[in-house]
Amino acid sequence: MGLFGRKKKDGQVIVAPIITKGEEALADPSIILVDSRSYSEYCDGHIPGSINFPYSDFNRNPDIVYDVFPDKDAKIYLYSLNGDWSWSTELLMKDLGYKNAEHIGTLDGWLGDYEFGDPNMPDDPEEPEEPTE
Repeated sequence: MGLFGRKKKDGQVIVAPIITKGEEALADPSIILVDSRSYSEYCDGHIPGSINFPYSDFNRNPDIVYDVFPDKDAKIYLYSLNGDWSWSTELLMKDLGYKNAEHIGTLDGWLGDYEFGDPNMPDDPEEPEEPTE
């Protein structure tokens, strides 16, 4: 059933929330999947389709959330490496009225593919042309 696998414990099938919620976000473009780690950690590997919104930026300037996420009713799934940043981001977003912000787990629970780098930046930026005489 699941795209990214299952973990078994005591004979029962257990599915990590990051797997089920990650599958849901990949299937539904209206869901915003957010990596709460630093930009460099995000570039080192993230869930495909996720955007980077570092907790450290948000914690320094909470009002930035209104620019990044103008729709307070949007479904927003947050993850980070060990859960601290995404959990803290969820709490701060809920305090600001984002009732559908949800910490979905840690990146180490993700069994699917990863993207690397920043998908919004070209792989090979064009070199400036040499001036002609």
